[in-house]
Amino acid sequence: MLGAWRSHSDYQSFLVENIRPIYASDKNRVLQFSEALSKLYNLDLDVLEPVL
Repeated sequence: MLGAWRSHSDYQSFLVENIRPIYASDKNRVLQFSEALSKLYNLDLDVLEPVL
C-alpha cells in the first residue's frame, strides 16, 4: 500500500535533487516553504519501517 521504502538518506537526496531546479527558476517559491522543507529534510522516519 505504501510502496517501496526509501531510506532517510535516499529521501534527502531525492528532496535536494527535486528542489534544486525549482530554486534555480523561482528562488522565492522555495524560500516561502523553507521551514517546511527543512522539517521534511530532517524528519527521519526510518525507525517506523518495521511498524509500517
